Amino acid sequence: MTVTTNLRDDHDLILTTLTCFTTALTRARSEPAVKPQELAPFIEFFRGFADQCHHAKEELLLFPALVRAGLPAHGGPVGCMLEEHQAGRTCLATMHDAIASADDDPQGAMVTLQRQGAAYVELLRSHIAKENGVLFEMADRLLRGDDAARVLDDLRTLAADTDHAAEDQRGRRLAAQMLDRYA
Repeated sequence: MTVTTNLRDDHDLILTTLTCFTTALTRARSEPAVKPQELAPFIEFFRGFADQCHHAKEELLLFPALVRAGLPAHGGPVGCMLEEHQAGRTCLATMHDAIASADDDPQGAMVTLQRQGAAYVELLRSHIAKENGVLFEMADRLLRGDDAARVLDDLRTLAADTDHAAEDQRGRRLAAQMLDRYA
């Protein structure tokens, strides 16, 4: 098991859920009866699993280890990934707000969801490709021996945290439900 195995596994689930989200957005475009609230489980998954669980692993554990190993904290690949995490959070907040206001303006909410949803899918697919293809390759080369063991231990500790574990399991249940519905 490499330092990034767990993170790559998360990426697989996130990518599968992005595919389902794209299907849901397409249906919503072609079926006017689809309500904005029907997309809420996706936003919950992306905010909970992708951001709170997965990005936390990167931001709290992997990225600091990479900085200790010599990568710059600002600029470079770590800085780029942090900026993209923030851009994703902005998209998710906008979609969350659109769903919250959907009772007042369902059409406007759906327009916002379509626009921000497409932007989020594009952002996250590109982001994951960069992490899998560049940053994680660097991490697996740079983090060896005690450095790798420390990150792996920290990942296990985080996984054992009650709140983290609950959010992780909740996200996996949401993903399974969306896969059943939209695959």
